[in-house]
Amino acid sequence: MTAKTSLPIVVCCLIFITSVLCVKEYANNPSVYELSPPSAQALPQPLVLEENDPNVNVVVLGTSLHDPMLSQLSEEYGVQHKELSNIWNVVVEETQEYSIDPFLMMALIQEESSYDKTARSRVGALGLTQVMPKVHHARLNRGEALTDVRVSVRVGVEVLHEYIQIEKGNIPRALQRYNGSLKDKKQRYARHILYEKSKLETLHIQSLLAQHHFEKPQLSLKA
Repeated sequence: MTAKTSLPIVVCCLIFITSVLCVKEYANNPSVYELSPPSAQALPQPLVLEENDPNVNVVVLGTSLHDPMLSQLSEEYGVQHKELSNIWNVVVEETQEYSIDPFLMMALIQEESSYDKTARSRVGALGLTQVMPKVHHARLNRGEALTDVRVSVRVGVEVLHEYIQIEKGNIPRALQRYNGSLKDKKQRYARHILYEKSKLETLHIQSLLAQHHFEKPQLSLKA
């Protein structure tokens, strides 16, 4: 046997002996090889905001005269900023009881009436949310009119909430039902509403960033 052929055999023997020793060591002292859980200090801690902390001033759904969401809507739809601000505040208040996303409701109003509280369709739907008085008259109290902002939003929210329950939480199908187009397999109405909702959310986030003046970190070129 030459030196060249004996070398691989020697290496294999060494690997086998080492493996046997490792298995024996693990059998005699397995705790050495157990992975210890990461310490609590090593994990990132969640950010906790104290309610009364004077340095915390985050208003998730607040409005201001400089809110780019309302400003852009005012420009696009020719509705006064003050009127849009009122609609938005009413939407936020009325959607809370039913846990409906206020941006979703704003997008629905945008599609249904272009924020025109006096809007009337050819089939008789009225107000911001284009509710059919003949179909949903039981939701109206005596003397209420669907051309009133709060009444229209409240009834529209109630109707959408009912449809969400009927569809077992399926928002797109609930929207299609609201529009009377459940047979549309492409769900074009729902997809458009959800797309407009995402645009409104983006604009509102911009308003939050502008309102709270987040400081940019100071960069330095020094080593």
